[in-house]
Amino acid sequence: MRINTNINSMRTQEYMRQNQAKMSNAMDRLSSGKRINNASDDAAGLAIATRMRARESGLGVAANNTQDGISLIRTADSAMNSVSNILLRMRDLANQSANGTNTNENQAALNKEFDALKEQIDYISTNTEFNDKKLLDGSNKTIAVQTLDNADTSKQININ
Repeated sequence: MRINTNINSMRTQEYMRQNQAKMSNAMDRLSSGKRINNASDDAAGLAIATRMRARESGLGVAANNTQDGISLIRTADSAMNSVSNILLRMRDLANQSANGTNTNENQAALNKEFDALKEQIDYISTNTEFNDKKLLDGSNKTIAVQTLDNADTSKQININ
C-alpha cells in the first residue's frame, strides 16, 4: 500500500489557517475599536495603555476628592459667615444696650435677643458638619484630601 502526500494541498491549508488568524485579529480590532486587544498584539503597548488607564481613573477619583474638599470648605465658610453676621448683630445690640436712655424692659429685651444670638452661634458651631464630620465644634481637625492618583499626594485642610 502506498500513501501519497499532496504538498500543494498542505501549503494551501497552512496559508488558509494563517489568513484566517489574521482576519480574526483584524475583526477583533475593528469590533473593539482598539489597536491592542490582548498581550499578543503588543505586550509593551498593552502595559503602557493599562498603566495610563489606571492613572486616568485615579486622577478622576482625585478630581472628585478635590471637589469634596471644596464643598467642605464652602460648608465651613458659609457657617462662619453666619456666625460673623450674628456677631455683628451682637455688637450692635451691645452698643444699643450701653445707651443710658433704655428702660429696664428695653434692656431685658436686648439681653434676651443677645442670649438668643449666642445660642444660635453655639448651635451653628455644634451642628455644622460635612459628611458626618463636625467642622466647627472646636476639636481642631486636620482633614486630608487626596488630590492626585497616589497615596503620597494629599493636601490637608486644618480647621481650628
